[in-house]
Amino acid sequence: MVDTWATVGSGAQIGADVHLAGGVGIGGVLEPAGAQPVIVEDGAFIGSRSIVVEGVRIGTGAVLAPNVTLTASVPIIDVTGSAPVEYRGYVPPRSVRRARHPAEGVPGRHVSPRMRSDHRSPDRVDRPEDGR
Repeated sequence: MVDTWATVGSGAQIGADVHLAGGVGIGGVLEPAGAQPVIVEDGAFIGSRSIVVEGVRIGTGAVLAPNVTLTASVPIIDVTGSAPVEYRGYVPPRSVRRARHPAEGVPGRHVSPRMRSDHRSPDRVDRPEDGR
């Protein structure tokens, strides 16, 4: 299913039963010669306003949350096994990729404890002075 304002570039390969939500941009391949197309395998869901370019391959049944931008250089880290596995340009089958939340900060940059949500409650914010 292709929702309103979704764009699929020439050369992109979209599988069966794929849902491209509103405003999705799937890059095509025009040049250079030998460049890899974007491939979205069967049953995948691409969330609204997501952008997928540069020969990225989305596995069967994978889910991209809204506003995800994927290029061949964006790391996808699979933490389901005993050790993390890093992929670039590939989203494994039946996996979920979400966009980074602004409160998580930029990689390598410290985030204040007041900005970090506590894992026990989505409404609680860590406060060093309350001793919990």
